[in-house]
Amino acid sequence: MHRLLRWPASLWIGCLATATALGSCKDARHDTSSQQTTTLESERPLSPVGRLTRGEYASTVSAAFGGPQPGVELPPDGSDGVFTTNAGSEGIGDYHGYVVASEAFGAHFAPALATACDWSSDLQGCTVSVFEPVLFELYRGADEPADYSELAELIGTALDEGATLEVALTGGVSRALLDERFLFHIEYGGEAGSEPDALLLTGLELASRLSYVLVDAPPDADLRATALAGLERDPAAIRAVAATLFDDARSRDEVWRFAREWLGITEPPPDAPPTPIDECDFTAECIELHGPTANDCVNSQSSQSWCQCGDTRCVPVETGMGLNQAMFEETRRFVEHIVFDSDAPLTELFTADYSFIDANLAAHYGVPAPATDWEQYEFPPEAKRRGVLTHASFLSSNGAEIRDASWIFRGKVVYESLLCGELAPPPPGVIDREVENRETTAPCDACHKIMDPIGRIFDGYDEHGVLVDDASFDARVDVGSTLDGSYDGAVDFTSAYGASDELAECFATMWFRHALARRPVAADEPSLAPIRDVVASSGSVRSAALELMAAPAFRTLYLSPEDQVCP
Repeated sequence: MHRLLRWPASLWIGCLATATALGSCKDARHDTSSQQTTTLESERPLSPVGRLTRGEYASTVSAAFGGPQPGVELPPDGSDGVFTTNAGSEGIGDYHGYVVASEAFGAHFAPALATACDWSSDLQGCTVSVFEPVLFELYRGADEPADYSELAELIGTALDEGATLEVALTGGVSRALLDERFLFHIEYGGEAGSEPDALLLTGLELASRLSYVLVDAPPDADLRATALAGLERDPAAIRAVAATLFDDARSRDEVWRFAREWLGITEPPPDAPPTPIDECDFTAECIELHGPTANDCVNSQSSQSWCQCGDTRCVPVETGMGLNQAMFEETRRFVEHIVFDSDAPLTELFTADYSFIDANLAAHYGVPAPATDWEQYEFPPEAKRRGVLTHASFLSSNGAEIRDASWIFRGKVVYESLLCGELAPPPPGVIDREVENRETTAPCDACHKIMDPIGRIFDGYDEHGVLVDDASFDARVDVGSTLDGSYDGAVDFTSAYGASDELAECFATMWFRHALARRPVAADEPSLAPIRDVVASSGSVRSAALELMAAPAFRTLYLSPEDQVCP
């Protein structure tokens, strides 16, 4: 029998009732899936409730317990189509997965908890002293005195029924990790806001938002102290806190995650290990390469021969990282340079004539290798590399083996993520239809007359981002924007995009969407305008991003407290 089934049935009934309520309680805050917009809509804003992502779960558990964690497969994260978020309509997700994870974490941490106090002499006192710092971190300051009495009762009941102390404590940890205050970003708000049905977040709630957005972890003790001093009422203090969090090394991971999700850059597949190569045709050549013990023992005197020293093949081992990983590394280094190291304007992300490459990428791009791998490298004009949209990571992540399929993927990510357009999903069965011209044949034409011409802007690069002969196809933007027109390749487009109003407009929208897990509506205009102004005035990415942290939308809960819970 599973050890946790020895607990009182009432505990599990109550726990499962909580899960059912969390999974089925579906007000407007749980459902963002129907929000589709290309311009700001007029409805009132609603703050969604999101469950922790895998990263947030792990960092919160780490803050509560410290030390290494067991290898546990958490339920998968959701997506709003661009960004990772669990603020959609799926509710609790795979609750069984959270039960399994909570048991594994409980069993992992129970031995240390068992030796932290003399449980046999004072069960209630030990429960408080051991679990108080844990629950404070897990529940982000929302723990209550009753929590410790309930845990003490649960642990005591398990002990009375014959469980060992470690098994009983496993149950206590598991119960804490199944609490909605841990699994969800639950906010209740404090003072009334300036709009109807709007409340200012409490200082602790605001601190949690800031910390999870910027470093993917709960607030630390210093930030909580600042929060308790009235952080929510002082925009200047909020900017200062956000700036401090930007200086935290963890923020580099979060800004990179935002950038790669915004641009559709996917994690690279593993690089294949080095394969044997044709080193020689005769044993004499093997000896010359590898010394007197070498011999050409495989396929000698052929074009498929290997040198061998004793039982070891003398195959040169490739140095440095593989090409796939190098593509990813280039763009990460480039983004970090723009945002953190140089504090450059956002436009440089798309117009810079430099990047950071190694010898592998230099060969891939057909340019001379840098003197030192990963130093700043200025591309010659003939390389046709300007900004992140000409990086191999972007082009390969949004490419396809069949050339005209790349038009679709590249055009789609530019239209939806960089021009903030919205494409409807294809009707059932349409994707498998064969048509002579998808840009003129209904119903395919509705999307493909937008995507394909934009995608052809990048037709001078193959599916891996290698420069090929200039494309002769019609490459253009025709979406009712200031960027509408024909383009002579990607460098022509990236130069125009970097100087366009669309860059400021769409960055503000996408950063808002990433940080708040919802699309902006018309009422959010006062929160978007300062971000656009910073970008338009050539301000840095960091300065633009910080504007949202002190904006009304970020500091406000758009729902009255009684609507936050199921009746």
